[in-house]
Amino acid sequence: MTPLVPALALSLAGYLLGLWLHRRARNSPLLHPVALGTFIVAAALGILAWTGHPFAEIYLENNQILVEALFLGVVAFALPLIDNVRKLARDFVGILLCAVLSGLTLGLITLSIALLFGFSGPEVAALSLRTVSQPIAVAIAAANGLSVEIVMLSVFVTGVAVIIAGERLLRAAGVKDERHVGLALGITSHTFGVVRALEISPLCAAYAMTGMLFVGLVYAFALPLFLLLL
Repeated sequence: MTPLVPALALSLAGYLLGLWLHRRARNSPLLHPVALGTFIVAAALGILAWTGHPFAEIYLENNQILVEALFLGVVAFALPLIDNVRKLARDFVGILLCAVLSGLTLGLITLSIALLFGFSGPEVAALSLRTVSQPIAVAIAAANGLSVEIVMLSVFVTGVAVIIAGERLLRAAGVKDERHVGLALGITSHTFGVVRALEISPLCAAYAMTGMLFVGLVYAFALPLFLLLL
């Protein structure tokens, strides 16, 4: 049996177990199924590595089909955009300005913190992609010679953290409009935010998707300029 089948089976089993635990916890945002599944898979790979099994070293390589599937998933999010295109067109300028300013602000915050802890230029650039959807972030990283592993980890951690705390912060700030909630989720937690927005309403998901795409475009143009300055 090729390593492809066990690698995919481990990923699927980890997610399904995480989803089961999430539902057993009454869909608690603190126990996100993707986060739980990731920790389960990481624990399994850690045990295999500790026993000297080489599977952990080839796991990611044999999961590329799932990484590629993320691109299809992002494309599928286009449906809420079609259903709400008129409302999005009416707010287009505001959404664009909000996404650009928020994306650049988040990037500058990441830059400041990373430099404070002594990270190098390429590492800072990779970490700055944390608020970009993983398929887009991976493509940008690969095109600019950055560490895909750092990018994937930072994107995952940011997405999970915002899903756990983001809505609570929005409620505390008095943000209730579904458009604003969706936009905030899409800009800060990318695919995680869009999935959560879909659970709220199609309108919320449409604004989340638009914010996520605009932030991805901002970084696609801004990151090469940042690396050029370095």
